[in-house]
Order: sequence, then structure tokens, then C-alpha cells
Amino acid sequence: WRDWSSDVCSSDLDIFVTRLTSDGEIAWTYQTGSEVDDWLQGVTVLDDGTIVGVGFTAGTLGHASGGTDILVVRLSLQGELLSMSQLGTEGDDRAFGVAGLPSGEIVISGTVYGKFGADDVWSGKKDAFIAGLSNGGDMQWNLQFGSYDGADDDGYGLAVLGDSLWF
Repeated sequence: WRDWSSDVCSSDLDIFVTRLTSDGEIAWTYQTGSEVDDWLQGVTVLDDGTIVGVGFTAGTLGHASGGTDILVVRLSLQGELLSMSQLGTEGDDRAFGVAGLPSGEIVISGTVYGKFGADDVWSGKKDAFIAGLSNGGDMQWNLQFGSYDGADDDGYGLAVLGDSLWF
């Protein structure tokens, strides 16, 4: 159990990452949030110890695009903020999955409701996406997938094995 009353809370729903010791004790907690609700949906630890969390925000924690935006947070092994990126379309966008590449770059997956990145493709509904981000959080590439039959498409999980990416 943790008493959050002594921590800074920005709204009803903030994001946090907690590192536990092998004994289950809290080593540190990083918490932040916008003026409205924020969600963290996935987390991974890269080979160099960098912790990456992904999710979405309804507020502004970087460059807001509209609706809910994708949120990418990078932390040091000691819980210090290294970078925070906010990406998206004018619609509601969410990241659910994250995986690290051997280069230190990351790949994220989720859902967008609009044209995302360089691709000029959008089904008109929710589309699944996968995107590669640099160490600094800038989008390097993306693929967007959607069905034109009125269905919603979501990209929840992904994995990396060697030089293969599974989505």
C-alpha cells in the first residue's frame, strides 16, 4: 500500500512508474500529469536501463495535437525524466504497446483517429498504428492500418526478436 496523499497530483488520473526492489520495496516513483486525465498503458526497460512508458493524455504535456494524444515518457534507471513526447492527430490517439530495439530506439503501437505521420491514409475510423521513435522521441517512421467497413482497428501489443518486429 502506498499513501499518495503526499505526492503532487495534477488531476484525478496521473501517470506513474514505480521501481520495486527484489524484496518488493519501493525504490522510487516517478509521477506526473497534465491538468486533465492521463493514462500509462505500457512500459519496457531498454538494454541500457532506460525505462520507457507509453499511453495517452487528454491534456498538454508537450505538443498537443487535439483530442487525446499519444504520450511517450523516458526515465533513467534512477527515475529521472529524460524526455517526454506528445504525438498525434486532431482526433483521439492512444499508445498501448512499446518495445525496445537493439539501437536504443523504440517502437510503439496503438490507435489513431486521423492521418498519422507521413502516410496519407486514414480509414475514417479508428486505425491501428505502429511507429518507430528516435532516442529523443521523434517519430522516424510509421505504418497505419484500417478497415474501410466501419470497424475500429486497434494495435495493442508488439514484440521485437532480433531484427524482426511482431505486431
